Amino acid sequence: MELDESRVPALPVPANIIHEGAEQFWLEIIGDSVNQYAANGAHVFCTGTWDWARDTDDLYSRANGKLVIVNRWRGDLFERTCKLLRVENGKAQLIPASTSRRWASELPVELNENGDTTRVEIFAVVEWIGSPAP
Repeated sequence: MELDESRVPALPVPANIIHEGAEQFWLEIIGDSVNQYAANGAHVFCTGTWDWARDTDDLYSRANGKLVIVNRWRGDLFERTCKLLRVENGKAQLIPASTSRRWASELPVELNENGDTTRVEIFAVVEWIGSPAP
């Protein structure tokens, strides 16, 4: 969920991750699918994918092992979620990073058509996790 602009000034961000002219925004984590990094209610500061990376190869090499914001379309349904990007042998997968049993059996999401998912894209890279964090 994107945060109300009025809440943003109260959330500190290291100056070195502010990129002039880049699409940057705060989101709030809802749920426990990435609780190894960001707890339910944590605020994450994100940079739009193509303001953060030059191309797909740059994204995969620099964001491997980082949290990313993902857009998924399933027919008429749209979902924006946070996942851990894992790249192995040039193949990217999006996985939960959770201690919850609920997510233990979830299959990695591929960055292409996957079952009833018609489109998957990395929308942004998480650059900073604000409080509350685990």
